[in-house]
Amino acid sequence: MNLQEWAFVADIIAAAAVVLSLCFLAWQIRLYTRQARQDALDLVTSRRHDMLRVMADDGELASIVWRGFAGTPRLPPHEWARFGFYIYSLLLETERAWVHVNRGTLDSDVLENWEAALGWWLRQPGVRAWWKGRPPGFTPAYTRYIEGLMSRVNVDPAEATLVAASFRGQVVSPAKIPVVPAVPQPAKPRSQGPGEG
Repeated sequence: MNLQEWAFVADIIAAAAVVLSLCFLAWQIRLYTRQARQDALDLVTSRRHDMLRVMADDGELASIVWRGFAGTPRLPPHEWARFGFYIYSLLLETERAWVHVNRGTLDSDVLENWEAALGWWLRQPGVRAWWKGRPPGFTPAYTRYIEGLMSRVNVDPAEATLVAASFRGQVVSPAKIPVVPAVPQPAKPRSQGPGEG
């Protein structure tokens, strides 16, 4: 073999080495991405668990949160503040999941799961009252996201009253449950009978 043929073989080997190193790099990136997604899922799942665990372990806080659902008239100012801190923490954790989904490091179905649970919280009058006077700290895009969820979820003061009363072990008489006015439905066009019109 002459020098030119050896150079050609060396070029082929170098090209193969480049292709192999690119394949290895792609495999490493895929592995890293999979691990990053798993880490993000573990983080938001463990934080969600921690948030619920705090309420499960602290009966006083659970009482405050449950009564807070019905709104400020049911809580003295120091309990309203604790309620607010808990809701703020919960929404910050939800924002973390939302950010991960938007960055592509968390599957959107995780956020959809959170949305289902969050919808229950957001229909409580106390949570909405807190949101109106919320402290700063949420990104504008996340604020729009939460307000969009709120626009799709109806406030349920009757449910909030029942939840608060159930925590205290009280029976609520139907007369004390707030009545939510029905949303007027558009009138259906009446079909005309024979000879009408």
